[in-house]
Order: sequence, then structure tokens, then C-alpha cells
Amino acid sequence: MPIFWEPLLLYPLAALVIPVAVLIGQRWRGGPLISLSAGATLGVAIYLALMLASFSADPNHVYDNAVAQILSLFGGAVLLLGALSLAFADGLRVRRRAWALIQCALVYGSFVGMLGFYVAPVRFCGGLPSGTYCAPPDLRRFALFAALSLAGPVATLAYALLAQGRAAAAPAPEEPEGLTVSRLGAEEPAGD
Repeated sequence: MPIFWEPLLLYPLAALVIPVAVLIGQRWRGGPLISLSAGATLGVAIYLALMLASFSADPNHVYDNAVAQILSLFGGAVLLLGALSLAFADGLRVRRRAWALIQCALVYGSFVGMLGFYVAPVRFCGGLPSGTYCAPPDLRRFALFAALSLAGPVATLAYALLAQGRAAAAPAPEEPEGLTVSRLGAEEPAGD
């Protein structure tokens, strides 16, 4: 069986989405966390949309866009790990340990949901002598796995937006009266 290397070479590129998302988010305070978590949410949502599109009206029609599905899910998972790292560090830095633990639990649930699509598929397809046959999809299982998969990215995005709102609302400290600011190394005027 021949191995097609071109699609396989795309998978390691998914690791580069973290630096790209961080660079995109450098424009505003808290931006890297927002861009990572928004990217993770978008990646998982694209995967779910492609999977939902595969449930066509014709049960024998198999929507075959596996490379796009795997890349979107893998990219979303990599971004989710980056977002969890930043959210966890920020939660500990500002002493919001409960938020940090909730983030960890929801991201774990997301990975359980993502693995669920592969361990217990929502649609079974098999080969018959007359062709490929696919059973109808189990929409309840799809909804459960989709909700679990989106829990972590949505939670990190909510945390990022709340953290940005807290940081923007903090007033700037005022300088005390009578304080003068001068450059280092500046000569002071000679006094009497």
C-alpha cells in the first residue's frame, strides 16, 4: 500500500498555530489568550460542522474530507493546550485557583469528547458486496460529544474575555502630590 506523504506532512504544521495565534494576539492586552482560545473554539467548531455535513440525506453517501477534519480538530486541540497553559498561569498569578481548576476539568472533558468521536463513532459504515453502507448517525451521541468537545475552548474564551475586562477596568494609579520625576543621570541645578 503506497503512503501519500503530502497530507502527512501537514500534521506537524499544526504545532505552528500556537506562535501564529500568539503573534496575532499581541495587538491588545490579554490578546494571546483570546486568540488561542478563539482559534481552539473555531477549530473544534469547523470539525463539528464538517462532521455534521457528512450526515447527508443519503445514508450511502460518505462525505470524505478526512484531511480537513483531522487538521481542524488537531489544530483546535493544539490551540486549546496553548490556551489552557496561558489561562492556568494567569489564574494562578491572580490567585483565582478555582478558575484554574475549572479550566483543567473542562479541557479534560473536551479531550474526552474529541476521543469519543474516534472510540465510539456516531456513524458506522461498512463495506458490502453491493457497495458501502452507512447506518444512520446517532445524533444524541453526536450532541454529547460535541458539547464535551466545545466545553474547554468556550470556557477558556470566556475566561480570556473576563480577564481582559478586569484588566481594562483597573484605574491607573495616581502620582502622589509633590512628586517630581526626572531622568537618571540628569544634573540637578546648583542651589544656595
